Amino acid sequence: MGFGTNTDEMAQVAGALRTAAQEVPPRVRPIEAAANEGAGLGLAHGAAAKEYAGGLRKLVAAATSFVTATEDFARRLEQTKGGYQWVENRNARTVGGK
Repeated sequence: MGFGTNTDEMAQVAGALRTAAQEVPPRVRPIEAAANEGAGLGLAHGAAAKEYAGGLRKLVAAATSFVTATEDFARRLEQTKGGYQWVENRNARTVGGK
């Protein structure tokens, strides 16, 4: 029994990862805006605004890192898929005598 790789599934996963990554930036923009509008918290919460904004900036950085890593992983899957497909095609020609 041998092992196999389904290159179509690799492409589907890469596409799903890209879709997930594309959904993040629109959701992060309001958080980023809130981090930059600390004064909008009002006088009663002004003292906490700096820490609150710092926490929001960390969330934005984490989400941005997620997008970068996810897009990179999707790209690597697509590249790997191409390598597997090339080998499979070559092997099929070798076995098939074409």
